[in-house]
Formats: sequence, structure tokens, C-alpha cells
Amino acid sequence: MVEAGQIDTYKGLVFATWDKTAPSLLDYLGNFTWYLDLYLDRREGRIELLKGVHRWVLNCN
Repeated sequence: MVEAGQIDTYKGLVFATWDKTAPSLLDYLGNFTWYLDLYLDRREGRIELLKGVHRWVLNCN
């Protein structure tokens, strides 16, 4: 098993990188946190992950 260089969390999501010199998670995410907040803070008490598979069929080429 390889040891991670950095591990951090954001609103319950776990992020890891092998690069010890990588920027902090918040620096890396930057303004993208706005989109994560929009999705993750949609309901009081946070989101709930359910097991199973979500599938979509798109008629396209």
C-alpha cells in the first residue's frame, strides 16, 4: 500500500493525493467550492448517499 502525500476533507468528501507538494485542497478547488456547496448543501442535514446504481441512457452519437 502506498502512503498518501496529503489527505483532506470537504463537507464529508475525502480527497487524497500522492503529491506532498500539491496545494491545499481549498486552494486547489478555488471557486469550484461554490458548485460543490450548491450540490452538497441542497437539504438540511446534508445529502445522503444510497447504495445502488444510477443509470442514464442518452440517444446521441
